[in-house]
Amino acid sequence: MAHRLAMVLSGIRVGRSLVCHRCDVPLCVNPKHLFLGTQKDNITDAVNKGRFAVGERHWGAKLTEEEVRAIRREVGSDYVRIAEKYGISRHQIRKIIRRHRWKHVV
Repeated sequence: MAHRLAMVLSGIRVGRSLVCHRCDVPLCVNPKHLFLGTQKDNITDAVNKGRFAVGERHWGAKLTEEEVRAIRREVGSDYVRIAEKYGISRHQIRKIIRRHRWKHVV
């Protein structure tokens, strides 16, 4: 709330936007270090700065990047068989192949 107040006091209309940090210091309320954005903007900023665990670095990851590449090479195979092989659902296999998941893996 202090971040929102800092923006308002500096003459910036906040509305429903999130107030995000450029400096990544949670207690900072300097309006020059803050920007307005959406949840997607905030997550994108965190990912770009390496503050958001993606892929293998995520605590809940069940696959490695190499396994994701192997799954994508198996396009045309039976999703159920692939899912059983890697211990994940066929729904997740489809998302990986369509690049809705693990988008960063080339």
